[in-house]
Amino acid sequence: RKLHAVQSQGPYHLVGHSFGACLVFEMALQLQRLGQQVQDVILIGGSPAYLRVCMDQCRQEFSRGDASSGPAGRRDAVHLLHFALEYMDMDKQTLCNLGQMDFSSCKSLLLDQLTSGSSSPQGNERPKWDAFLNSYCKLLRMAEKYTPRDQLRDTDVKLVIGQTHRLVGVEGVLGSYDGLTELCTGAVSVQRIAAERKL
Repeated sequence: RKLHAVQSQGPYHLVGHSFGACLVFEMALQLQRLGQQVQDVILIGGSPAYLRVCMDQCRQEFSRGDASSGPAGRRDAVHLLHFALEYMDMDKQTLCNLGQMDFSSCKSLLLDQLTSGSSSPQGNERPKWDAFLNSYCKLLRMAEKYTPRDQLRDTDVKLVIGQTHRLVGVEGVLGSYDGLTELCTGAVSVQRIAAERKL
């Protein structure tokens, strides 16, 4: 509805980054169901399966044992681990230690680090970061569960990814896009750019 308020008719050109790639893919499918034309979809560092693959990679790389079938608190902690890997400067041993923590312990440690260098009083910044981390984890949980129900028809899809990745090699990242050709009847292309994405 909000998109229609801005542009009532297609053709539409949609762009999404990371979790937003899941959103625009679903938007394209819903517009298609309404009989609207989606000319192209650009997915930057994401795809319907990308974040699910990243979470699996985090579990394999930094959690001993199978965190996906362990206690719920430890399963959820992988989303915080993804945040630390993506946005914080931590060495591999620290990340491995985080991978063994439950959600509350992991979040407490991250909050300590995020607010320790703040010029504002820690009491002011900590609730904001706490709310942000909860929202971040909620988005990743939704992305892991997302599976498109339909094929995207007659729409060109371009995947834009960085040349380097901290956790998996570029070919491993491209592997997360393999299923996209089955989800699309239009052309699917990949463009690598000279930028770093940690996952």
